[in-house]
Amino acid sequence: MSNEFIGTTLDVMGNVFIALVVLSVHARIAKERSIDARVISVMKREKVLVVMGILLVIVGYIVRIPGFIL
Repeated sequence: MSNEFIGTTLDVMGNVFIALVVLSVHARIAKERSIDARVISVMKREKVLVVMGILLVIVGYIVRIPGFIL
């Protein structure tokens, strides 16, 4: 395994972990309901964007894997 592959793998894992923490915090805040409905609506939209971002990071990683193996 090359250092580039290991670095890319750790980068992807870090990005996914950060996104999962963002989702967790958003869920906790929405559950408390200490904010108004407008903010909760924006947070739901952000949740969709975070999930899409996670998927794009993973797909980008999968696309790069053959370059490391070959």
